Amino acid sequence: MNDLIYIGLTLLFFALTLGLINVCERLMEDKS
Repeated sequence: MNDLIYIGLTLLFFALTLGLINVCERLMEDKS
């Protein structure tokens, strides 16, 4: 069970990181 929880948290963290990167890139494009 713990392994599944850790895998889920890792995937969530990875997804959030990619989302933040995409948002930052869009904001930078809007400013320029």
